[in-house]
Amino acid sequence: MKDGLVYALCGICLALAYPIANSIRPTIEQGPVGLTQEQNEALEEKAQASLLGQFRGSMSDFLYLQVDKFVHEGVEIRGKTESELKKDKESVTSGDGVETGARQHNGTETTVVPGKKEDWRGILGDIERQVKTYKPMGGHGHRDPKDALHIYRLMTASNPKFIRGWTEGAWLMARKKEVGAEKALAFLREGEKANPESIEIASSLGWLLTRDLKRYDEGRTPLERAIALGKLRDPQTLTTDDEEALVSAYRFLVNNRRYAKDIPAARRWALDGQARFPDDPTCRKFLEEYPAENQN
Repeated sequence: MKDGLVYALCGICLALAYPIANSIRPTIEQGPVGLTQEQNEALEEKAQASLLGQFRGSMSDFLYLQVDKFVHEGVEIRGKTESELKKDKESVTSGDGVETGARQHNGTETTVVPGKKEDWRGILGDIERQVKTYKPMGGHGHRDPKDALHIYRLMTASNPKFIRGWTEGAWLMARKKEVGAEKALAFLREGEKANPESIEIASSLGWLLTRDLKRYDEGRTPLERAIALGKLRDPQTLTTDDEEALVSAYRFLVNNRRYAKDIPAARRWALDGQARFPDDPTCRKFLEEYPAENQN
């Protein structure tokens, strides 16, 4: 009986579908009849590019998270909820200076696995802390991130637009004796080709050439480019990493010109930097040391 009723309802739906389809067909046919072969190919390429872009972004993000887990000795970290921010919940803070600037923990994060004092689950929480990697992360230390260098190579190969992969990878290469600053420079040059408008990569190039390789005249160019790129951008669109890279570009450019004995140029950039970042200590101290009447 039930089967008969189902079949009857399906028959009624099919009977109604034909006249409805006919009634809307003229509206549909008012549009383009179809895409040309060229348009179809372009659409297909666009769809493939979109899917590939999503895959690259997901892969680079995944690899970056793996690095984060590695340097934190397997402990997973997450952002606090609004209610947790209001409470005195255990915070993640760095104690060894490895994480600085925009990457430094600022008290808005906690561990995925909660600590015993804050865990209402009792024995179930104890079990999770035994089977998952957990330790208190207030003032925590890190594994040497240089040991994760190979992951940065995979990160940038999977997604050449992942800026942090290039800048952090180069920083680690420069620190690792068996790799060195020259290979770090070549790595950053690859990143620059893939991301010519990146303030971070330009600033990192200038930093590497100035601090590690002492090639001051060569290092001046990317630092000036980083500042020029920053001036072209709407300040509202700058990320925290962009802002940090821009501040660093001014600092290293002032010191770059100072080391090159070009004090007038160093002072011009210090004045420019102080106008944009009034609280920056590098520009302020340089201007105190080299006032306008005594630039030599």
